[in-house]
Parts: sequence; C-alpha cells; structure tokens
Amino acid sequence: HERVTMKDNGVFTPEKEYSELIAFAPGKYTLSSFRKARLTASVNFPDTKTDAAIVMEIKDENDSTIHWKSVNMKEYIKQPNTFEKITIDFPLPHEYDRNNEFRIYIWNLKKDSFVVEYLDYDFK
Repeated sequence: HERVTMKDNGVFTPEKEYSELIAFAPGKYTLSSFRKARLTASVNFPDTKTDAAIVMEIKDENDSTIHWKSVNMKEYIKQPNTFEKITIDFPLPHEYDRNNEFRIYIWNLKKDSFVVEYLDYDFK
C-alpha cells in the first residue's frame, strides 16, 4: 500500500472544499487483476454532523471521466472528536486500462472543519 500525508497537516476548514489530488497511472500497479481499491484514512470529525467524502475517479487518456464514486466518511465514524481509522472499499469497473489515471481526493461537502491525518490506498 501507499500512504499519503495530507497537505496543511490534513486540516480542513470552511474555506477548503477539496484536498489535494492524489493521482497515479494504473500501469504502475498492473491493475488488470485488481477488483477493488481499499482506502484507509485516519480522520477526526468534531461531531456526527460533519459531512465529507472520499472520492475516487478514473479518467481516460482524453481526461474524460469513465468512473466516479464518492463515499461519505461520516457513515464510518463511530467516535467523534478523536482520531479514528476508517476503511472504505471502492469496487473497480471492468473497463479501465493501463492508460487511465486514478484520482483520489477528499471533498468537504458542507465546508466543515475536520482533520484527515493520512490516506492509505491499496488494491485487492
């Protein structure tokens, strides 16, 4: 797996709607045999109303989106106001290839304040 430490210490504020883009070409992973991407993040949501999603999108060589999926992290939070490790599996479509680009980012849906310490990604 690969770990990404978020910029700005992972601090999201109402002014920050999106995290930096984590982008990579699947050829690096010879992805043809993988069926899902597993994303694990260490997050701290101040309360259960915090609304933020992890997004995975796949773009083709013409920068057209061929797959887009978001998962709201609040569904995985059990203990607000503490760092918690959450794991989300994203099924991969059958139509991607080595020329596609995978992009992962955090979307601060309601422009809340929270922290995402790190994000790990792996393929299964």
